[in-house]
Amino acid sequence: GENMAKILICPLGAGDANQDIYKRKYRQAKYKIGDKIIETSFIASVLIDYLKVDKVIIVGTSRSMWENVYKHYAEHVDDFDEEYWKNIGEK
Repeated sequence: GENMAKILICPLGAGDANQDIYKRKYRQAKYKIGDKIIETSFIASVLIDYLKVDKVIIVGTSRSMWENVYKHYAEHVDDFDEEYWKNIGEK
């Protein structure tokens, strides 16, 4: 059969209502996947590794903390740009 790409579609909640982008963040939570317990702010990052997905689509609103998503993944690949992060948060 034909191989299909694995695509993860996940929501991004509004999270912390604090307007100061330097203070607002998503709470850490513990997730049990298989026999592992993983603590993270983003369930998507756990599912990406566990399910070995090819592509991720994150769906949110204007109140979602997009700057936190950027920071989480940019730091993961050592490519964090604070000016870019601040610009996302201020929008």
